[in-house]
Amino acid sequence: MSPLRKPKIKKICIICDGEFEVWPSISDKRICCSRKCNSVWRRSHQKDVWKDPAYKQNFIDKVTGQTRTIESKGRMCEIQKRKWDNPDLRKKASETQKIITNNPERLKRSSENTKNLWKDPDYRKQHEEFMRGPNNPWRGKKRAEESNEKTRLSLKKTNALPEVREKRRAHMIEMMSDPVFRERMTTINIGKTHAEKTKLKLVESRVGGFWYGNVRYDEPKYCELWTDEFRERVRIFFSYQCVECGTPQNGVRFGVHHVHYDKKTCCKKGEMVGDRKFVPLCRSCHAKTNTNRPYWERHFTALIDDYYGGKCYFSQEEMEQFTLKQKET
Repeated sequence: MSPLRKPKIKKICIICDGEFEVWPSISDKRICCSRKCNSVWRRSHQKDVWKDPAYKQNFIDKVTGQTRTIESKGRMCEIQKRKWDNPDLRKKASETQKIITNNPERLKRSSENTKNLWKDPDYRKQHEEFMRGPNNPWRGKKRAEESNEKTRLSLKKTNALPEVREKRRAHMIEMMSDPVFRERMTTINIGKTHAEKTKLKLVESRVGGFWYGNVRYDEPKYCELWTDEFRERVRIFFSYQCVECGTPQNGVRFGVHHVHYDKKTCCKKGEMVGDRKFVPLCRSCHAKTNTNRPYWERHFTALIDDYYGGKCYFSQEEMEQFTLKQKET
């Protein structure tokens, strides 16, 4: 040690009461013997300090207007990525999150803090820009299949609760009442296309079933002849009008209703060919057919038999002739 430098002095740690040595030049700043004790002191000290309104306002005035550079954000993201690559840290964070989730008061406090943050438009804008940029800490990462399975099971269990569904329904109604949010939701997918793999997942489940709304079938609900081209032949036969109310089709294509409610009528042969009865309906009239089905079945059957001679769509040959006539005129 240099003869000009003063020797270390001994101090007592305010957390563990342990004795430690420190240089005189920093003796006023060092009050703890180790980082662990310093971390404990900072947590307890910050809680007491933030109760002082003057200190809080002074801190806000000090940091207002300050922005971090892109380089600084990039360095912080790299640090976070290295930290989360540590399995022990991830396990500790998971256990901490479980403690928070099982504590109703702490969960409520965390929810209120998050809501207050998201009420600030500047914070929302800054968060969205950050998550879309290259500094996103999750960019290029894929979750493990085990983690995905845990998430699916957790969401399935949560979504089964009636109070959760009602809360989400009320929240969605509140969000959709905002014209800005509604406009954004209508334009967010414009110009975007799904990959072929994603399209397959949307139609066919992993176990080989098919999804229609929220119901999964072990085989296709409709037969292979039920195509857009066939439905268009039905609409053209009825001159693009709703059979029930007479409303002309304008922009949105009418749905084609199965008169006998059999989704595989198109594929029937022999004596069952007479069951191939279809009518185009607007959305309002189509919704009515979900109730009192026997009445609507008799109603549309009589309409097709009496007014259209039992016919309700063009064959492919008739469609070609109709198209040629339309071109000539």
